[in-house]
This record gives sequence, structure tokens and C-alpha cells, in this order.
Amino acid sequence: MTSRAISTITHGDSAEPIEVRIVRKWISHAFNNECCYLFVDLAGDAIQAVVDENAKKHLESKITLRSCYRVSNYLSGEAGDKYNVVKHDAILRLGKGTTFESIPDFGFPFHYFNFVPYANLKERIDDHTILTDFMCRFVRFTFDRPTASNRRLLKFEVEDISEKFIEVSLWQEIADTIDKDSFTRAPFPAILALTSMKVGIYYDLQLTSTSATHVYLNPDVNICKNIASTFKARYNDTLSRCFSHLPRSWKPPIFYNIHLQR
Repeated sequence: MTSRAISTITHGDSAEPIEVRIVRKWISHAFNNECCYLFVDLAGDAIQAVVDENAKKHLESKITLRSCYRVSNYLSGEAGDKYNVVKHDAILRLGKGTTFESIPDFGFPFHYFNFVPYANLKERIDDHTILTDFMCRFVRFTFDRPTASNRRLLKFEVEDISEKFIEVSLWQEIADTIDKDSFTRAPFPAILALTSMKVGIYYDLQLTSTSATHVYLNPDVNICKNIASTFKARYNDTLSRCFSHLPRSWKPPIFYNIHLQR
């Protein structure tokens, strides 16, 4: 059976079947608290799908996150003018008539990221047409308490591969999903993939969560593994140069040995 590539879908198209993995799910404040999914196909292209409110329970009983399906009988609509999680002109509308046929995993990606480098973040300040994916190294937590509105706010510092530091702010619905111990106990470097962030200014550049934000610690994708290797090599080289003037008989302290072993 033939299926349509996500990259060829435009708003108003007929609902030709697509074969996808469901990689994310969230409740979108931008879509009247509707349930949203992110689909990715074999080519690695992604599209956002929005579930009609009266079909939410019906569809949730039929589909499982991270599973693969042949999807038919959807509507193709025009993407909004802001808070889009992917760069695509269309979104899919799913209703009670939408069908999900389970299919084998032919190698569909488990993740979809469209990382923006630090150098391009300023172009997105207060421009939320497309939300921002950002890859970085976790450094430290800096803030975790309720605001004046009694809403939890979690902040932490991260480092970009270009050695730029930036503050990340996660509001309660995203902050409550974070296992802080897993961040602080992760072997160096703890690589984070942050999705669907807003870029703004609060004294300096800042990334702030949206309802669509997902935070992945050391995701199993090649680009993150490569960045981790770069960070490790850079920091180990820096430490080695710091101790290079010491005599050969000198033994490094325990914490340094641990660092090099990670």
C-alpha cells in the first residue's frame, strides 16, 4: 500500500494515508487546551496533529505514544501564525473518523529535533511563529520556587557547544516532569534536548518553556552523542593543560580521576 510523505502535505489536501511514529503528546494552550501529537515519518519529517475535543477519549483508547501507525481520514488545515512546533505549512485535524492501523516499525525515528544554534537565537526574540529546539549541556540549577502567582518556576543554566551560557526557565507543567537528581547525577556532560521553547530577554537571552516543551536528557541521537564527545574532549583537554606544569610524580586528586573516567 502506498502512503504519502509528510513533506508533501499542504492545507486542504485530501486525506491520503500516512505512515508515522507518534513521538510526542501535549495539551496545547495555543489550541484551546486541545490534545496535540507530533508525527514523524520514515524520511524524518514531522507534522503537528490536533485532536478535536469530542474525539479525544475515542482516539486515546486506540493509539499509544511512540508506536507506529498508518493514519487515514484526517483533515489537513493551515498551520497557525504562532506557536508552531515544526516548520510546516499544514497541521492535521484528527476526529472520530480518523483511523489508526498499527504497522511494523520499519525504522521510524524515535525523535524529531530541529536545533537552532546559539548564534541564531537573537533572530527569534519574541518571534514565536516557530518554537525553538535547542541542544546544550546542563550546568546547574539556579532557581526552583513558586512565583508571586503561586506557580512553580524552575531555572537552570546550560552551555551551548559554542561555549555560550544561557538560562532556561520551565513553568510548572513542564518543571514537574523534571527529575532533578537525574540531571545532577548524570555523567559529564549531561546533554539536554529542549523542544518548543520561546526565546526572550530577561537581563540576557533566555529560553522559556511552552505547553509543548519536552526536555530530553542524553537522547539517543547521533548529533547529541557527537556533541557530548566534543564537550568531554574540550573539558578534559582544559583540565590537562591546567595540571601540565606539575611534576610527573604528582598524582591527580580523586575528583579529577573520576572526571576523566566518565
